[in-house]
Amino acid sequence: MTRLFNLIVILSLSCAAVDAVAQYGSVPDEDMYRTDERRYGHLEYFGFYASAMAHWNFTAELAPFTNLTWIHVGSADDEAGAIDAMVERMLQARDAGVQAVLSIEPFLFLNQRGDPRPDADTEGFLVELRARIENEGLLDTLLMIYPKDEPFREFVRYRDPNYYDQYVTGKVYKDIHKDLVHVNGLVKIVFPEKPVGVILSGYSLHHRFFSIPENYDWVGFDCYDNLFRGCDDRSFVDSYSRLLDYMQPHQRLMAVPEAWVQNEDLNRADWPDVLMSRFRQHYEMALNEPRFIAFVPFIWSFEAEGEVPGVGLDRVAEWFDDSGNQFVDYVQQVGWQVKHGMMQFPNMAWSETENTPARPASSVRGEIMSITPRGLVSAWAFDDSLPHKNLRVRLLLRDEKGKLIYKSRPERTYVYDPDLRQGDRIGRGFVGLHGYRYQIPQDVLTRHGGQNLDLEFVIYLDGQSPEIAHRFNRQFTGDLRLSPPPALTRQAVGLDTL
Repeated sequence: MTRLFNLIVILSLSCAAVDAVAQYGSVPDEDMYRTDERRYGHLEYFGFYASAMAHWNFTAELAPFTNLTWIHVGSADDEAGAIDAMVERMLQARDAGVQAVLSIEPFLFLNQRGDPRPDADTEGFLVELRARIENEGLLDTLLMIYPKDEPFREFVRYRDPNYYDQYVTGKVYKDIHKDLVHVNGLVKIVFPEKPVGVILSGYSLHHRFFSIPENYDWVGFDCYDNLFRGCDDRSFVDSYSRLLDYMQPHQRLMAVPEAWVQNEDLNRADWPDVLMSRFRQHYEMALNEPRFIAFVPFIWSFEAEGEVPGVGLDRVAEWFDDSGNQFVDYVQQVGWQVKHGMMQFPNMAWSETENTPARPASSVRGEIMSITPRGLVSAWAFDDSLPHKNLRVRLLLRDEKGKLIYKSRPERTYVYDPDLRQGDRIGRGFVGLHGYRYQIPQDVLTRHGGQNLDLEFVIYLDGQSPEIAHRFNRQFTGDLRLSPPPALTRQAVGLDTL
């Protein structure tokens, strides 16, 4: 089969977002349905971290645009009272029509070092907790168990290892990993059907001895900084790629976007705009990567006694007037979308991302990898400057005289293809679905059987004006009779890629 394809990278404002399918795995030919439900349906939950914590409780107030509440109450000094308080707040969650995350650190660990409590004590607490939950008919209200926040960062700090144990042998990390697996295992014995979750510190992800305990089900990280250079000078895409490299196949991702204002930024008039950009970027990443299941902003309100590090989302409008109101409204809209399964892709242009010196220049790559004998095209498209984005693409087919004989509608890349991680294609680990497949209609191929046809793969970059960036050429015949492929010829305009 001789093949000729042209790859044209076009930056376009006019191309609208379209439906596509999202599935973490190769997509069979018969499974190529492009609907919003399948494209974005992996993102199921939205709710604020610590929304029902200690002396504050915003479960009912937030219920119109959330479907989970985050409960953290009680002391290990009074287990019976703590269980009463958890059950009471879960009843309130059920009445509000949302599910509950239970944060139960004090009942699993003895101290800030993370030394596990005796197994008998932990098992007794968990069994009593489950009995009370079942007795009240609340098992369906329980969404997830959360044993400990930022466990590695916290436990390493208080175990105070020497340099050798922390950076040479990694003994402290291995010990903490083992303790977490053990404690999670006890939770799993009593709540086998419920996911166990963790939010890791962004400063822990790139340590030499980083690991993710295998019996977590939902995994996220927190880092309150820009998309391109955050904790440890790493981009968010780098950090999510790191998680994906270490996660087990069954594990899902949680996004923890920034929805508060730190004290040092309270006098910056533009800060709600910065937060809006970051929040939208998080939303795009969560919609683009099908292993995301939950969106957990930090934080609705601190409502704490004494000094706090900033203000929660509930006070942003008070501090920033119109721009603050716009940010709060957008967060609530995203929550409503996720709660009701009616997500709207943010469709951010490169110019709308946070303007920071760490933001790289735009750079787009792509390729048609193959055309099967029945006309199924496999391709990919990738933007190095915004590597989380699923780009919009289309195919144009021309006859021997250069006349356009068929064009697909524009749509986003939507296939996870293991081949993209091989060789010199995209490169290192990445977030999102950058593969693309399209079946050329058989009647088109039949009408032009025996002719040499040009196939153009067009990539559109959100919010930009039209510009040709690359062209790659191969040839195939309309009836796709097999013959040896010719050498690949290349012509690049403007960008040094591929």
